[in-house]
Amino acid sequence: MVMMPALMVYGLTERKLRLRLDEEAHNVPNQVGKETQPVTMRWIFLLFEGLNLLNLHQNGKLVNRRVLNLRPEHLTVIHLLGPAVENCYLLTS
Repeated sequence: MVMMPALMVYGLTERKLRLRLDEEAHNVPNQVGKETQPVTMRWIFLLFEGLNLLNLHQNGKLVNRRVLNLRPEHLTVIHLLGPAVENCYLLTS
């Protein structure tokens, strides 16, 4: 039951990213480092491995949050996926 909606979200996200890459003439580096446009979500998931969320607390209160290890290709993908994804990764508070 869970697999069908998960695959639907996976496919729709991949389609959205491919369309946005095409519209804005952006490329994402593939496994070998060459620029490619028809990316798969599998590759995007691998690309995003190693990102960490750092929560800074002071006196038991959350002071700041940061996403560590963001590179330009991450920012490109985040921007292309839209404001909802940007809100998750580009934390300002």
